[in-house]
This record gives sequence, C-alpha cells and structure tokens, in this order.
Amino acid sequence: QFSSESITMDAHYSGEKVFDAITRIANMTDSVIWTDGDGKIKFHRFAEMSSNFITVDEGCNKLIDFDVEKTRLSNRVVVGFDYSVDSDYWKETVTEVDSTSVDSFGTHELMLQDETIWYVSSVDALSLAARKITLLKEPPRVYKVKSDLSLMHAEIGDNIRLVDSFFQVDSSQG
Repeated sequence: QFSSESITMDAHYSGEKVFDAITRIANMTDSVIWTDGDGKIKFHRFAEMSSNFITVDEGCNKLIDFDVEKTRLSNRVVVGFDYSVDSDYWKETVTEVDSTSVDSFGTHELMLQDETIWYVSSVDALSLAARKITLLKEPPRVYKVKSDLSLMHAEIGDNIRLVDSFFQVDSSQG
C-alpha cells in the first residue's frame, strides 16, 4: 500500500557527511538504502533489503520462548513538515493516533522531525505517520530460540524466519 506512493521532501545540508545525510533520508522516508555491484545507490521504501533467508523450524529448535518488547511500541506518531531553515522553525506537524493501541498499552509517542530533510506537505507527512502506526501500534513479540548448530553460519543482514506449530508462528509471510 505505502511503497507505491511518491513523496516530496526538501533538504538543506551544510557540512554533513554523505553517509549521515543518506542515513537521515532513510530514517525520514522509512527506506532501505544500499549499493549494488554497479556502484549506484538504491532506494526502496517500506521494505527490507533482500538477503539470505534461513528458516528455523521444529527440526532445529531446542527451546523456544517469547516476550513482548514495549520499547518498540509507537501508537501516537507526530511528523513535522514545512520546516523553515532561516528561522529554524517547524511550521506544521501532523499526528496519527491508534486509539485502540493507546487504550491497551498507554500512549507511546514517536516524534519524527529532522532539520536537514523534511516533508513539504501534510499528505506526504501523514503517509509516514500512518506507516509507522501500522508497523508499531502493537509491541513486537520477541522470540528467544535455542537451536542446534544450523544457525552457526548466519551473517549480519541474513533474514531468519521462524516456524513453530506449537506457538502458531510462521514468519515467512513477513
């Protein structure tokens, strides 16, 4: 739903390192940014980078338990837009709230404002706020898995998919 939308942003960089600027673009657009062998910078909004996939299922699980991580919960998202560089002032903000999540977990606010890159319209800012609410309105379940040596060769960036019929978990759909 969100990845097909186009957005308009303004930016003002003065003395920023390129890596820092690209990191800020990634954060404010909820994008994955990477380079392929062709040396070009690639942008993909609202998706994970493609990588190796490793599946952990009942065959290699020794013990599985899960917990809920409330620190990654955001049910009220505020996004600043239409920033004035000259006056160092945010002219506008938009707010998206999931009231069901607020009733269940209390208010957990996420403020998204960056003085070097910002949205120019409320529609674009609201798109990011709605995306963040969709992803973060419920605390993610954290699975703790003891497994055999099948995960020994996992590398940073590999996606590990968890499948367990007892806990009714199948992360292969996302």
